[in-house]
Amino acid sequence: MLNTKLILIEGLPGAGKSTTTEYLQNALNQQGLECRGYLEEDRPHPIDCLDFAIKGLPEKVVPLWKEFIEQAKQTSILTIIESRLWQSTGLYMFMSEVDEREIVEFTHQVYELILPLSPALIYLDQDDTETALRRLYTLRGKAWMDAALDETLQYPWFQSRGYYDFTGWVKFF
Repeated sequence: MLNTKLILIEGLPGAGKSTTTEYLQNALNQQGLECRGYLEEDRPHPIDCLDFAIKGLPEKVVPLWKEFIEQAKQTSILTIIESRLWQSTGLYMFMSEVDEREIVEFTHQVYELILPLSPALIYLDQDDTETALRRLYTLRGKAWMDAALDETLQYPWFQSRGYYDFTGWVKFF
């Protein structure tokens, strides 16, 4: 029996977070555990923050975590959440060159909130960042990669360093 009510899945784009989330949800359900998984793009999502502006992100996201935690404490359901601890929040704050102390403070706030659920973190590490990110091109195609680059390369971290292409993405990650 798992001693957690929350599993967080994180890693580089294309690391297998969605696949892992879906696999875990199915495997745990087959074992008789009531489980619900949330992929990054799912709507509705308990931590629905993809449309938030970076400025003030912690003030918007922390209440979502509070609400989710209060609801999760009232149920026996184990929840798996992909990309909300770091990738859809802190990562974008970092790309926006938000002061690192603010990012750390935000992370600590979320950490303190989720503690009652005895969270487990699964980080899908990649030995070779460039190879892992290039694999995205093969897996998701040119249109996806172009859209992802267009979205992220406009952030200040890339602009201030003169990165305007895939090389900048590799340097960032």
